[in-house]
Amino acid sequence: MVLDLRGLRLAGYYDGVDLTVRAGELVGLVGSGSSGKVALAETIAGLRAADAGTVTIAGTTPKPGSVPAALGAGLGYLPQDRHREGLVPLLSVAENATLPIAGRLGPAGLIVPARQRAAAARMIQTYDIKTDGPHQPVNGLSGGNAQKVVLARALANDPKALVMVSPTAGVDVRSKASLLHAVVGAAAGGTGVLIVSDELDDLRSCDRVLVMYHGRLVREVPRGWTDAELVAAVEGVEEP
Repeated sequence: MVLDLRGLRLAGYYDGVDLTVRAGELVGLVGSGSSGKVALAETIAGLRAADAGTVTIAGTTPKPGSVPAALGAGLGYLPQDRHREGLVPLLSVAENATLPIAGRLGPAGLIVPARQRAAAARMIQTYDIKTDGPHQPVNGLSGGNAQKVVLARALANDPKALVMVSPTAGVDVRSKASLLHAVVGAAAGGTGVLIVSDELDDLRSCDRVLVMYHGRLVREVPRGWTDAELVAAVEGVEEP
């Protein structure tokens, strides 16, 4: 397992959560705004510390409540709010996208600009980022292209597990398709992906979808679900 949650509990948010994601697997996590799903994702990423239970990433149990420890264990994370948590607005596309791999871009921790530009150019091509070039500040990008930069950064270190929260919120249709295509590609390359979202289109490619209700995982829905089936599960009722 690249992601293994056991007995996680955080008062006021979730209780008794067991969840696994295998290498190359796409798993969805859906629930209402009060389900606790976002707090659970933030716990995996080290933004919150659970009151009880463990998070294991690629065989390592990182220090609870530590983002660097989670990332160091092999996690990639795409946060819910790209403006507040995902990007440094005044920095360029290159600077934002290559933050996790800055140590590889020059000797003794010094960044060689040509290497940084080359790495960013590869990301721009891979993720179809519409930009004037690696030098453009990210605050000059459209919402969809800014989100692609966040995804590029999350995948820059070839993470074993990737957790995404509302990955296509506020982006245009074309960017949504491009983002989801990139996520499917990451899974095909062996990354285990957990997509936390209430947008059904984000979840259609998932191998299975877990439903969270009032802080607990209440149902697992295999691929092939209908919109009515999933919506009913989210609302805590059985589909007629």
